[in-house]
Amino acid sequence: MQVFFASWLVSSITLYIIARILPGINIQHLYTANSLITTQGAITCIIGGLVMGVFNAVLKPILNFFSLPLTCLTLGLFSFVVTGIVFYLAAMVIPHMQVASIWWAILGGMLFGIINSLISGLLGIRRDRED
Repeated sequence: MQVFFASWLVSSITLYIIARILPGINIQHLYTANSLITTQGAITCIIGGLVMGVFNAVLKPILNFFSLPLTCLTLGLFSFVVTGIVFYLAAMVIPHMQVASIWWAILGGMLFGIINSLISGLLGIRRDRED
């Protein structure tokens, strides 16, 4: 259970970082003029972290399965598109979050995976089950 909450927190922080760096990904009322995060922005990031985790755990494997021929045909490059689609669909569900285009979603999805892995690795969060 601790790994779940730690992963959720890392996903929320990652979403905040991505919204701050990429101009095509917008979370309304994310920060004030002093660059402090607002309550609404924090709640959006927390909900977004949960939605991203669920979509990556449930929806992404299904899309990967059905797009496997196209992924093989493009030598794996179509997996970036699948990641972007999952990110875009999650942004449609997350309140107060907009993604400008599918290209920003693809870039946001790639950065989400990279930053999330880096933070999880630095904090020592392991997602694999140990029996």
